[in-house]
Amino acid sequence: MSVNDNEKYDFITKQMDILRERKALILSKGAEYDALQKRIAEMKQFLESQTGRVTEYDEQMVRRLISKITVFEDKLIFEFKSGMTIDLRR
Repeated sequence: MSVNDNEKYDFITKQMDILRERKALILSKGAEYDALQKRIAEMKQFLESQTGRVTEYDEQMVRRLISKITVFEDKLIFEFKSGMTIDLRR
């Protein structure tokens, strides 16, 4: 093997490593997206199964839909399990 062949081999090997890393990242993002779609579908199904309008606090609904509520002096931030957030200003 010549020096040029070694350089080509090293270059190809590095490119393959880069492509493997990119593939792993894409697969990871795809899995995250699929999980998000599943959570949204579950939320939608749950909300559609509810009858009537919610007029008072419902512990089951809160636990099923909301992962976190952050309280500020002038607003509340609701973070849903789907990843969506809603700011509610006072």
